[in-house]
Amino acid sequence: MAKRLNAKAKGTVNNGTLYPLCASIIEWLHVAAGKIRTTGVKSKSRNRMANNEMKHPANAPGRFYVTSPDDTEGQGCTACTICYNAAPEFFAADSEGYAYVYQQPGSEPEKTLCREQMETCPPLAIGNDG
Repeated sequence: MAKRLNAKAKGTVNNGTLYPLCASIIEWLHVAAGKIRTTGVKSKSRNRMANNEMKHPANAPGRFYVTSPDDTEGQGCTACTICYNAAPEFFAADSEGYAYVYQQPGSEPEKTLCREQMETCPPLAIGNDG
């Protein structure tokens, strides 16, 4: 499966359809599949945080937010679909496919789920003001 995903990430054509997956999503899939260990590895990009001055206007009020796709610092939502597929009770897509916080988490397990989405967000567009 990883071989097929890597081929799709390079932009190969299959039955006339182009699969433009970004490398960070492929890396996330490999991590999720247990093929890459991230313990002890620090990425420079992972030290950056979501821009809390460029929040998506549809975010529910509260701690968690998604950065607007218009963020000039390059940390805006890219509509990768990871967060709203993994936690649809908290994240949703706007009419253009960009994520926003639909509902704030209440319980500790719900907050943990939202923090997990922060960690897996390829452009680091999910933030927490709390």
